Amino acid sequence: MRKSNKILFILLLFLFSGFTLFFQDSRKLNDKSPINSSLIDDDNDYIFIWDEFNNAPSDIEGDDSLAFGPSLSNFHNYTEIILKINNLESNFPEFIDVFSIGTTYLGHDIYAVRITNEEINTEKKEILIVAQHHAREQITVENALYFIDKIINDTVNQDENIINLLNEKEIFVIPSLNIDGSLLISSFPWQRKNVNGLNLNGEENIDKLSLTIPEIEPRDIDGDGYISAFFSENDDKNAVNSGFEGIDLNDNGAIGEDVLGGTDPNRNYDHDFGNPYFSSSLPESQIYHGEKPFSEKCTKNLKNFIEDHSFETVVSLHSGIQGIYYPQVDRINQNYKEEFDVKNYENVTSSLEDILGFSSSMINFEAGMFSPWMYWENRDNRIAICLETYGNKSAIKMTYDLSIGLYEQWGIWDFFNPTANKVIENSELIFKGLLYLAEYTNPELEKIPGYEPFHFMLFFIGSIYIISKKKK
Repeated sequence: MRKSNKILFILLLFLFSGFTLFFQDSRKLNDKSPINSSLIDDDNDYIFIWDEFNNAPSDIEGDDSLAFGPSLSNFHNYTEIILKINNLESNFPEFIDVFSIGTTYLGHDIYAVRITNEEINTEKKEILIVAQHHAREQITVENALYFIDKIINDTVNQDENIINLLNEKEIFVIPSLNIDGSLLISSFPWQRKNVNGLNLNGEENIDKLSLTIPEIEPRDIDGDGYISAFFSENDDKNAVNSGFEGIDLNDNGAIGEDVLGGTDPNRNYDHDFGNPYFSSSLPESQIYHGEKPFSEKCTKNLKNFIEDHSFETVVSLHSGIQGIYYPQVDRINQNYKEEFDVKNYENVTSSLEDILGFSSSMINFEAGMFSPWMYWENRDNRIAICLETYGNKSAIKMTYDLSIGLYEQWGIWDFFNPTANKVIENSELIFKGLLYLAEYTNPELEKIPGYEPFHFMLFFIGSIYIISKKKK
């Protein structure tokens, strides 16, 4: 009789556990109610990004941003990003939340957009997408904004997959991390880094309270629409330039030295920091890593924001090529090697290759970059991908100028960014890859049914009770 009681107790314990699981699953299904499509405010109709790019200009001779000026034409400058995401929040408050994660060196807010069904308050997996680490990679801003708009549009139009995604996950999008640097690209399309350390002809940098940009030396002197960069055979053309086309404002015999400072945010993270093979300790270098890890406000604020969350998937958007890059998961680091991660990344990158038509490879030198730092220093079996969304190698032109004994290079804007009338086409493609990553669930992080902490505790207590009774 005593043995029968024990068996009955165990059966009741598992039946109760199974009942609670069934109840939880039923509640989740019932919670998956569609977002109300009447959220659009008729007095302030939201304009989706594909409509904003209607009648966008095609190829422009020269660096497009010089022709566009501070407005950046159909592309979104910082002011327009703020207006757009605030309008998003006012029109779609049930699944859009806009907030600042901190400020830049010049005091500009770094905004994040949180996308989820806010009517469901259960714990959700978190996804992070970060755009514009590098100022001149403006297409990544448009890729990020398109992703947000498409998610909203499909939700309003009752796309079941997107509705389920927002019921189950929280997606955070930072449309522009390097805001300060982005303010320079309309006058200096070569700008890659932030502005901390730039010496703009003795002026106190860029006005910290406005978008006013002081006079800088690089100029299109010959009127061909481009600003050329010059380098010698001894220069590393990917790191240090001998100078730029322009004028000598301070009569010191050098042109363009006022824009050779700044720090590369994507070399400022605390993993493999300072690796000389793909970063530099020279402030004038395009890949200058900064004085120390997280010396830059934009990277430090992003780090603090990440520490308050547990992101399952992280994507860093870049341009200059089309490719999928991931951390060196197949090597031993800190005395361990995650075989699971190797297979997981192979599956993810293979799927992305099929979706995007891009090739994938590991990052050879991690050198303070964001996505390897997210993987190695924030161990959670997370997926951390660097997605290069656009590149046009044929845009860069180069000749040797015998008169000055230097190579001349031009065409930098078109190298990193498509023409305005091709932005939506590119963003449509990138959306498919981002959606796959947002929907992807790392199997290592999946909970085994019945073994959530509550159910495990019940089983543990029951087992202790049985053992204690047996000893008696």
